[in-house]
Amino acid sequence: MNSVDKLYLKPVGGLCNRMRAIDSGVALAEQLNKQLVVYWGRDQWLNCGYADLFKPSPDFEVMEEKQWAGKKSLFPYLPGSKPTSFSKKSLYALTKTALDIVSEIWYEDIEDAVAQLDTIVQPENIKNMQEYEPRSVTCINPLLEILHTKGSSFVCSAWKLFPGQNYAQHFIPIDPILSQVDKLSRHFGNTIGVHIRRTDHTIAITHSPLQKFIAAMDHEVAEKNANFFLATDCKATEEELLKKYSNRIVAFQKSNYSRNSVQGIQEALIDLYCLSKTDKVLGSYYSSFSQVAAEISGIEEVTIH
Repeated sequence: MNSVDKLYLKPVGGLCNRMRAIDSGVALAEQLNKQLVVYWGRDQWLNCGYADLFKPSPDFEVMEEKQWAGKKSLFPYLPGSKPTSFSKKSLYALTKTALDIVSEIWYEDIEDAVAQLDTIVQPENIKNMQEYEPRSVTCINPLLEILHTKGSSFVCSAWKLFPGQNYAQHFIPIDPILSQVDKLSRHFGNTIGVHIRRTDHTIAITHSPLQKFIAAMDHEVAEKNANFFLATDCKATEEELLKKYSNRIVAFQKSNYSRNSVQGIQEALIDLYCLSKTDKVLGSYYSSFSQVAAEISGIEEVTIH
């Protein structure tokens, strides 16, 4: 038996999905009087170790998922989805016994709980992530009752689990990343952050088209003679805006846009923290990246739609 009950949290999804799950997991674990242990896995959506991004935190322990010759270790087995095959059920049963896990909330449980919001994720109903998250937390809250039982618990989430946030305290990037952020942001002055999410984010593409960003940026130039820091996952968008606003815009020149690489995720983290150093963020609709960037330093996020 473990002397201290633990909350094992497996954050999944992209970088900021994971950050918000961990960030809220700290507050949840404190309420449960359990020690937070983050089980950090690697997959095609984020193929990068936690230690490749952040310094250790005093607020939670991190267990990096072990890999041998490119294959994931079979134990401990804390899956991103509820196991269905006999072999995976058996592996989880062994892990559950070894870690004294007496209750769990699966990714699918949370997905089902927030599904009622999916049909209303439109700008006329929910203007931004700041309006979405209180509703999603309310949907998730009934699931959390099971975690109050004695013993350790396991949760897999890409969503915020508990109200409040403290990204600045819970996440400190490693020194090479901080150095790049400082190099880029030290010359910021009257600088607006612009985050344009593209690639696979269909909701952002639909509701936050490039022309609406350009209109908002033109307004900032006319009203405040603003400069810009641009973060985007689309090379063509970056090239177009760098050309249009050539004398008042900067962007971190990324070598890799892939989330399936360490370098790609590290460069995304540089973008995230540079955005947090601006005066405010013009963000993409339904993007946790835009939201987290602003919340790291408590600046305004204006969702473009």
